[in-house]
Amino acid sequence: MYQSILKTVDDSIVFNVETVPFPIFYVFESRVASGQALDFAVLVSIACALIPCVIISYIIKEREMQLKHMQMSSGVSLPAYWISNLISDIIKTYFPICVILLLTVIFDL
Repeated sequence: MYQSILKTVDDSIVFNVETVPFPIFYVFESRVASGQALDFAVLVSIACALIPCVIISYIIKEREMQLKHMQMSSGVSLPAYWISNLISDIIKTYFPICVILLLTVIFDL
């Protein structure tokens, strides 16, 4: 509107408007960063809480199907049975945690 008024006075006048947003204060930036960190921590803790559910569901399935009894009657020794269960539980636990840590480092979260 102002540009059209100025053009009626003189055609050589150019009226330019620039809008610049207010600067973001450091306090607001730190609050956004801490909020994102809190969201990430909550989601990762929920994901890590679901890992034991996988192990427990396998234990329940093993109890229902009596797999330990079948393996003992097939000749598997008791230490070999428990060591294999321990190794599989460690893999089921540490593999997702390593993936979470790797993705955290890759995406700088």
